[in-house]
Amino acid sequence: MTQYTHREVGDRCRGCLRKARGALLCLALLLAAQPTFAERTDSLSAEVAYERGARALRTGDTEAALDYLARALELEPESLQTLSLYGRALLIAGRPAEAMTLFNKFADLNPQSTEIDYYRGIASYQLGNWSKTIVYLRPEI
Repeated sequence: MTQYTHREVGDRCRGCLRKARGALLCLALLLAAQPTFAERTDSLSAEVAYERGARALRTGDTEAALDYLARALELEPESLQTLSLYGRALLIAGRPAEAMTLFNKFADLNPQSTEIDYYRGIASYQLGNWSKTIVYLRPEI
């Protein structure tokens, strides 16, 4: 199928919406002109990528969330909010070892914060490291 830009689609579709076949052709051309995920994320700022990742995670689209959050982290590698949310998305996706790496980086960047210990405890539990789980979830022991 030939790929058309949005401008080309507009030029081809002028006046044909009154006809049923023309409308179907226009719809097919518009669908063919949709950008791929890579094209949509190339120009994203870290903040926009984070927001889209958060929205995708809230709506249950874990794979899209992982893609957007990876892009956000690529653009701002020391963003605490992105490290935390991306790590949580990785936990949901069943990838606790990768999540633990992000949670540890968060803890290194912000040693005063204890909130990340909860997520490190969850990741440790999923990895089967029971002694670390107890340490992270009950730091007073």
